[in-house]
Amino acid sequence: MAANIFISYRRDDTLDICGRLYDALAAQFGRDAIFQDIDSLHPGEDFAARIEATLAQCSVALVVIGPRWLDIVDEQQRRRLENPDDFVRREVEMALERALSGDLRLVPLLIGQTPMPTAERLPESLQPLVRFNAMPIYQNNYFKDSLEKLLTFLRAFLAESPATTTPVNVGAGDRLLAEGNALLDQQRYAEALPLLEQATRAAPKDARCWVALAYASNELGRVYMALAACEQAIIIDETLAIAWRHKGYALHDLQREDEALASFERALKLNPGDALAWNGKGLALERLKRPTEALAAYEVATTLDPDYLAAWNNQSFLFYAMKRYTNALAACERVLALDPNNAVAWNNSSAILYALGRVAESYTAHQQAVRLQEQQQQATQQAKQG
Repeated sequence: MAANIFISYRRDDTLDICGRLYDALAAQFGRDAIFQDIDSLHPGEDFAARIEATLAQCSVALVVIGPRWLDIVDEQQRRRLENPDDFVRREVEMALERALSGDLRLVPLLIGQTPMPTAERLPESLQPLVRFNAMPIYQNNYFKDSLEKLLTFLRAFLAESPATTTPVNVGAGDRLLAEGNALLDQQRYAEALPLLEQATRAAPKDARCWVALAYASNELGRVYMALAACEQAIIIDETLAIAWRHKGYALHDLQREDEALASFERALKLNPGDALAWNGKGLALERLKRPTEALAAYEVATTLDPDYLAAWNNQSFLFYAMKRYTNALAACERVLALDPNNAVAWNNSSAILYALGRVAESYTAHQQAVRLQEQQQQATQQAKQG
């Protein structure tokens, strides 16, 4: 499938936020629908030729303008935009040519408090850029709201374009979802991700596909992609407890703890027996410096699922932080009874035993933790090489 959305940006200016934008757009429209040079080019490919060919097929070009976009200089201390061969300049020139002929919608995205450049500060070939209405993309606590406005615009605009309409194929969606879930069960998240993206395109109204995509994205650290997938699942079915739970974990990873807590509580209202949501609630409460409530949430999680290692480990960490060392050690021992090779529990045991004055046992536990961590690193390297 050809890219429908082209992202023009300068790496030295907005690489981080463009990564976040890419994840959210890919979750909404699929990775194949987004062109961003770092993720979309193949090794050895002609950069300029590919950009020109891609722009010819795109419906939207997003020109990302951050605080340094206008004034970044090259090795000769000349503004890069003054160089006719500058790749960003060429991208914008080509996008402007198509936009002025009505073949493409061009949207400048102004990051943070960056103002729209004036025509006087732009090379002549880029001066028409000022005629296009810009959209602000705020950072920190306001990023979510500005991102949602962008997604709302793109959903509406692309829905009107016949070239971007994806046919619904429920049978293919079911097959891709089953294959993706099988890989998730084996913790092969990177392999599952493209299948689940295809599943959301084959069956975009199936909330299960979006939830599975959120899970894979969360495990791979693609937090904004996970969050966007959760929100799409919730739009389809707001009673889906698992979507609220995955949203809570994504928000927790973004350190948006008040929102994470609200999502976990929504999940638990829909499904009070969800041990993973209770554990997530404990994590959010702990970050919000509400340790007693956090401990109660972890205890509910381990009551619902006595074999839930992560919740026992979280209990142990919190008991240790509260200097309740005997309770912390008991939680660690519970983990090690279930999984004698749990490096996290051995490492935590070492700290607890040291706090209890049991230095020799602490050293033994530490050595065991180090040995297990080394084995895990070796296994990871072998898996990559294999």
